[in-house]
Amino acid sequence: QYAHARICSILKQAEEKGLDIRLLPSYTRIDSEKAYEVLKQVANFSKVVVDAAEKRAPHLMTNYIQELAASFHSFYNAERVITDDREKSQELLAMVEATRITLANALNLIGVSAPEEM
Repeated sequence: QYAHARICSILKQAEEKGLDIRLLPSYTRIDSEKAYEVLKQVANFSKVVVDAAEKRAPHLMTNYIQELAASFHSFYNAERVITDDREKSQELLAMVEATRITLANALNLIGVSAPEEM
């Protein structure tokens, strides 16, 4: 929940600075290992959902949420999302938004709210 709230705060700051989260033709500026780890976690969401359902193992979802949140926090502590480099900021914001959507969906699946503030 805290990761979701933190992401909402980042997105609000970006909006206040006039940055938008739109699809870009390419994503070439994301270059950190921590960002790649977050992206790998996001991409793994559908597999985890299927595995949790097929194996009747809801703990796989809670583990996934914890791992995604930890990956995001690690990324956030290592790298600034909103910088003077507008293009890179927009790419990172798109990644952050994908993370927010994934966290919200995962939390919803286990019946937990995804607050915008804490």
